Amino acid sequence: MSNIVAVKKIEASQTYDLEVNHPDHQFYLANGILTSNSHALAYGIDSYYCAWLLTYYEAEWLCAYMESMIGSPDSRAKAIAEIKSYGYDIARVDINESGSSWQISKTRKAFVPSFSTLKSVGSIAIQEVVSLRPYTGVQDLFYNPDGTWKFSKFNKKAIEALIKMGAFESMGIVGPDKFFSSYKHMHHCVIAAEASIKKSLKRDPFAGWKALQQVAAETHGMEEWTRKEFALFQRDIIGSVDAASLIPSDVYERLLKNDVVSVNDWNGLDLYWFVITSSTVKTTKKGKPYMLFEVTGDSGITKRMYMWDWDGSTVYDPYTPCLGEVDSSEFGLSIRSRKMKILS
Repeated sequence: MSNIVAVKKIEASQTYDLEVNHPDHQFYLANGILTSNSHALAYGIDSYYCAWLLTYYEAEWLCAYMESMIGSPDSRAKAIAEIKSYGYDIARVDINESGSSWQISKTRKAFVPSFSTLKSVGSIAIQEVVSLRPYTGVQDLFYNPDGTWKFSKFNKKAIEALIKMGAFESMGIVGPDKFFSSYKHMHHCVIAAEASIKKSLKRDPFAGWKALQQVAAETHGMEEWTRKEFALFQRDIIGSVDAASLIPSDVYERLLKNDVVSVNDWNGLDLYWFVITSSTVKTTKKGKPYMLFEVTGDSGITKRMYMWDWDGSTVYDPYTPCLGEVDSSEFGLSIRSRKMKILS
């Protein structure tokens, strides 16, 4: 390795970025001088801009950062983990808060995903649903003042995606004592009964609204989808699963209170929570069966975990939330069956 013996500043010159086939590739100036300064300076300026924005406009910078990472599930998972390290939550997509890009929540320290993260919602549909806000009640959500169906571009698939993502929390219309007893109930009333609830007749302009009220009353009390069903919806609609949402809220609060972090923050033998996304029976070279898990935590990044002492019969279903003492070996993370508990 050579040492730098002198540095001399020269005038501005046209730079040709020609990469040299060498691990320490450099760049040639027009006059033949070898330099790295063109890229080093550019990266330095960009880094300074980012650091300044993060310091003085933290929420806005993080929001823009999240938006830039949505194209790749792995990049998105990494961004979510970093954002959470700053004390922010990732909220649900919401009918009144989401837009065409990620938003800063108006009610809490959280970022709200854009409608564009949903596979079934296009840009024209987003423009329509945003232009007609705010939505305050069920009738106002679906019907115009004259009784006609409100949406023309925001179609059945888009509405179904929002229902399956639980995107109506800001309206307070879903719950045991609400208009819809559950999101499964809302899906039954709005999607399954779509033909009847969209009617607007000359003799009765509000026929559709009356039909929705009737079907909602007749089927009220319908049970909610399971956590596993919600996880599958998330996987199909946004391409990833919010692992924390699979843990009962009271249990998750106790984990936070006791500083139990997810397996994505593994830092030595300790208790961690995680969600099993898949389980596969394997066999060692000596013929002994063991279990290979794919697990994830709050960042969404998937890791491998081995259970060498698997009993040969216990079945672990996908999207099962667990708590356990997680160790590490030369193969990856590991856990013993007696040190693992399913969170229910």
